[in-house]
Amino acid sequence: MLDSSFLTPTEALLLYKKTMDGVDAAEFFRDPAHGKSQDIWMAVKFALSYESIFGPCKVNPEPSRLDIDADFEILVDEQIHPFQSTEALEPDRRRGDEYSNANQNFGMREADWSSGSLLVPKVVRNSIELKISKHYARACDLNLLIKINVRAWEYNLADINSAVRSLQIPFKSVWLLSGAGICSLIPHPELGNLPQWVQAADWDET
Repeated sequence: MLDSSFLTPTEALLLYKKTMDGVDAAEFFRDPAHGKSQDIWMAVKFALSYESIFGPCKVNPEPSRLDIDADFEILVDEQIHPFQSTEALEPDRRRGDEYSNANQNFGMREADWSSGSLLVPKVVRNSIELKISKHYARACDLNLLIKINVRAWEYNLADINSAVRSLQIPFKSVWLLSGAGICSLIPHPELGNLPQWVQAADWDET
C-alpha cells in the first residue's frame, strides 16, 4: 500500500508503479483485490495533470481521516481538498470487460462510436446522481472526480453540462478525467477552472 502522507505527484507515481510492479492490465482491471489501486490510479493521474496545468500540488492517495469520506486529497497552497472519485461506464459494462475471456463480443466497431458519444452525458449524469444518493456527510466540502470510460468519438462538454444542469449537486467542485484530457464541470476558485478539455498528464500506466 502507498504511504498515507502527502506526496508530490511524481513521488506518488513512483510508489504506485512500485506497488503495481508485475501486475498486468488484465489482472489490474479484473481482480477485485486491485479495486483500491484503481482509485489510486485516478488520484495520481489527477495530481499529475493538475500540477502540469496549475502548478505545484501534493496528493494523499489514501487518506485516513474520519471526519470526511474522501478517496484521496489534494494539497494546494497549504489547503487540503478532499475528493470522492468514481468511473462513468457504459450501461451493462464492467471495468475491464475488454480483458475478459468470457466477453468475446466486447469490441465495438469504430462506426458505432457515435452512439457512445451520445451516451456520455447520460452516464456522467448517472454517476453524479449515484454519488448524490450516498448522502455523504460534509458533501459541500467534498470535490468529485469522474473518470469517463466510454468508447466514443468525443466527450462533448456542452452536452454534458446540459445533461447535469437540473441536478442539485452538493459537491464543492466536479472534475472530469479521460485517458487524454481533464476539465472542470463545476469549478471552485480554490482549485481553479478548466472550462474546456485540456491535455491530461501522459504516463505509462501499466
